[in-house]
Amino acid sequence: MAKRNVKRSLQQGATLIVSLVILAVVTLLGVASMRSSNLELRMAASARDRAVAFQRAEAALTRVERRLATNPYLIGSFDSNCSGTCFNAACTGGLCFNGEFDSQGSRKQCKLAGSGGVEQPAWMKEDFWKEDGPYLEIDVPGAAENSTPEPVKYVIEFLCFAPSGGRDIYGGAGGVVREGDTDVPLYRITARAAGEAGRSAVILQSVYRAAR
Repeated sequence: MAKRNVKRSLQQGATLIVSLVILAVVTLLGVASMRSSNLELRMAASARDRAVAFQRAEAALTRVERRLATNPYLIGSFDSNCSGTCFNAACTGGLCFNGEFDSQGSRKQCKLAGSGGVEQPAWMKEDFWKEDGPYLEIDVPGAAENSTPEPVKYVIEFLCFAPSGGRDIYGGAGGVVREGDTDVPLYRITARAAGEAGRSAVILQSVYRAAR
């Protein structure tokens, strides 16, 4: 009888150990599943935030283009010796121009800085988009109701002049030169928008040819 009791107690101890091992495995699987779910939720939130940032940047570009169409800059703003509201290499006031132009001469004499030894545009520098930068700002709402994300930051870059009317922007293979055509300002607009949660930021650009 004594031997049978010892054997039964040993069997009961083995069952406890197996149960603890199974419990530990199940716990580990549960923790891994929770971590995977949290990671997927974060990825989904980041993807949504990036999509919102993209949409806000697109909306900002459209609004800026409309402003350029209704309130064009004066020709003197592009002059290399401009004073007042001016486009320059430092992007002062969010207005950029890295080149040379004399507003008293021909528009065809406008020159952009060459690539050799020329410093990259100001807006491409890492610290340009930080707080209190020389950029402009425009309020664009987020996707959620009553959300107040930070304003979209943007710059307007003058790229000299392009043919107007029926001619192509790049010199017009097949373009028609109509009598009375004059070259018009060509801009590159760069907008940087953040999502509602601040998880991501998107930079978009558009090239806009003014009507006059």
